Amino acid sequence: MGRLRGLFRRERRPRPERWVRVATGRNQPEADMLAGILRRESIPALVRGREAATPEMMALAPHEVLVPESRALEAHALIDPME
Repeated sequence: MGRLRGLFRRERRPRPERWVRVATGRNQPEADMLAGILRRESIPALVRGREAATPEMMALAPHEVLVPESRALEAHALIDPME
């Protein structure tokens, strides 16, 4: 029985990297600008909007800029001096 157990063992997949917030834009255009600066420096960046009452208000609501956790320090070094 011990020999058969090894035949059915699943491969362990690496865990996906955690994304962390490095900045919050006052609105979508500001968050997009910050994400663009990071992307130009080859740092992957996502913009995530917060909840808003209507779709029209979504662009005016604060938006978070997220990067992979392993690149957060590098992202802060680029963005923090601008704030």
